Amino acid sequence: MDRARAQLTMARASSATGLGVDVVDIEDFSATLRRSGRRFITEVFTDAEIAYCDGRRPQHYCVRWAAKEAFFKASAAVQSLAPGHENESWTLMGGLPHDFQYRDIEVITSTGRAPALRLAGAAARWSRAVGLAWAVVSLSHSRSTAFAAVVLQFEPARKTQKLAEPKSIAIKPLTTKENRS
Repeated sequence: MDRARAQLTMARASSATGLGVDVVDIEDFSATLRRSGRRFITEVFTDAEIAYCDGRRPQHYCVRWAAKEAFFKASAAVQSLAPGHENESWTLMGGLPHDFQYRDIEVITSTGRAPALRLAGAAARWSRAVGLAWAVVSLSHSRSTAFAAVVLQFEPARKTQKLAEPKSIAIKPLTTKENRS
């Protein structure tokens, strides 16, 4: 126990890293899309994600769903290490953490560039409050499976602060930029 406590203290003093992964069966997810229709799509995906995915194969929606789930898992993995939030606990069972909404996490893509995450609403407030420095998302899919991995890196321990709600923030490797979307 003492070794684990020492590792936790060292992680808090430097920074914390969270890793979340999600693998989704595309056939099962496609069945969910068919059953739920547009209601599910508009509740889960942002307008930009819908514009990108509509007219494409279901893999595109599926891999974005996996990225959102991977983000939730990565944030859960570091919650106990985030400075000032050591005593908070929550689980993904029974709901999303911190009042996050699926639309709060957006996968943004540009031709020839790696995908990135844009956070809005509760996810943006949470990321700023706990000192999220950067995030990396990796997406892949085959005909049958979609995979996403998210790595979150938090700033070294610092006092957290309550922040006004930003419209959104884009989290990219090594940079954080406020966006107006």
